[in-house]
Amino acid sequence: MSMLKTIQWALVLLFFSATLGSCLKDYPKDIPDWLKEKIKGFEKEKKSKSCCCIYSDCMDIQEYTNGTNTIFRLKSGGYSGPGYYFFTYDGERCLLDDEWNTDCDLIPNLEDYHFSRLVWEEEYEKPLF
Repeated sequence: MSMLKTIQWALVLLFFSATLGSCLKDYPKDIPDWLKEKIKGFEKEKKSKSCCCIYSDCMDIQEYTNGTNTIFRLKSGGYSGPGYYFFTYDGERCLLDDEWNTDCDLIPNLEDYHFSRLVWEEEYEKPLF
């Protein structure tokens, strides 16, 4: 095989690798569609402002289960500290004063749920100052 053909094949492979890599998402495929859309909205908003979170409490989404049901906890970050929102698998939202302080009618026995996995997190960049 000539050197030119080898270079051409290498460029083709590089192109396909870059194309496939750009299609990868920063979240699992098996989460509900409403949550995928919410994450896409966060990513779009992030691109329009700045690249990253600069606070110690960045936004993230975690999945919790009690063995039967799955819920999601969204931690909103910022300079004033985190706020927590819990969502049922179907996307119904509960707002709590503290991470586990109050039960929500939509998610009874919240204390029975345990961490399952990190679904998404905002990129953190340490401030220069």
